Amino acid sequence: MDFFNCYVMGIVQMLTGFYFFMKFIQKRVRLSVYFLFMVSGIVVIRCIPGGILEFLAYTLLLVAVGIFIGHADWKAVLLYAALTVEIMQFSYGIVNSLSSILYPLAFLVFPKTVGFAFMILGNMASLLLAVFFCHMVWRYF
Repeated sequence: MDFFNCYVMGIVQMLTGFYFFMKFIQKRVRLSVYFLFMVSGIVVIRCIPGGILEFLAYTLLLVAVGIFIGHADWKAVLLYAALTVEIMQFSYGIVNSLSSILYPLAFLVFPKTVGFAFMILGNMASLLLAVFFCHMVWRYF
């Protein structure tokens, strides 16, 4: 369970953020860059302790890719990297808060399956919410 929640969903979240970050700065990259970013994301997850340092490392990773690989303006890269990270964290925070409110109620009805269901459905819901927010920002701003 921890592997799925930490690595699989962590990589999916990072790759989704990276995809929309590249759309924000209007650059296209090859699939190999996505793979390189995924490996860098695993290194960030493994080597940096959780919390604010992990988000800072993810933001700096986005900035480095935007400047060195995307060849974009550094001001735009900083803005869009911060925006991407904030959208991802905002959407995950909303869903986690709602999950923590609904979990005790669901536990009374389905005590054996509610933990697994909330983990899977919560991650998918927060990912869809982040995709929705990023798409709205990309489309209208």
